[in-house]
Amino acid sequence: MPKYPEVAANVASNLLPVGLIDAQDVSNAVLLLASDASRYITGLQMTVDAGFTSKV
Repeated sequence: MPKYPEVAANVASNLLPVGLIDAQDVSNAVLLLASDASRYITGLQMTVDAGFTSKV
């Protein structure tokens, strides 16, 4: 937990298109890759960063 959560939220809202991510977002990506829905996904590097790398 950040020392100043309101500052972290303000920074995140300016940097991240969808706000801060949490453990649920990462676990959803893991569940997708572990499911049958990903049977045709090979050699993928999946970045779960709330769109940060798309703005850099």
